[in-house]
Amino acid sequence: MGTINYFTSDYITMGINPLSSYELEKDDAFMEEMKEDVKEYGGTIEQAIDDYIMRTYEDDKANIEYILKEYDFYYYHIVIKPGYYEGFTIDIENNFKLYHDSYIDKREAQKEITQIKKMLIECAGCGLVEVSPGWCTRYSDYEGTLKAINEAIKEMRDECSTIPTWNTYYRAEKE
Repeated sequence: MGTINYFTSDYITMGINPLSSYELEKDDAFMEEMKEDVKEYGGTIEQAIDDYIMRTYEDDKANIEYILKEYDFYYYHIVIKPGYYEGFTIDIENNFKLYHDSYIDKREAQKEITQIKKMLIECAGCGLVEVSPGWCTRYSDYEGTLKAINEAIKEMRDECSTIPTWNTYYRAEKE
């Protein structure tokens, strides 16, 4: 099962590419480590692998939470949402889809989009990848994720530039 099914963010959906116990079992060094864990703590190999996968997800989520805490966004709402079966995604929403108070707000929103790009690149560096959710979920690689981030940022900038200010709204209403 994939990390994210049926869920998408407004601009880009980024999540963790789920670890496959089948792929992990092919790694001899990893399996030796799991056998040592079973000897030391008890349980089965399957339980040890499942515990390893859960710890990895928790560590990845903690890293992303730390990155998000480093930024203070006003014009965009960015949160971590749980995945459908496992893992998590980052959700980005525009707080001001209808209007901006002034051209200064539009300029500040554009500056915030630059910070969002920096934050998304940091998240990609921690292992988040672009996800195409659906019945057959597709996970991008790092290069594909950077390309998707650039496309999302362009979409955000284009949207921001088309949102009117209150002055523009009032002027249009008077005419």
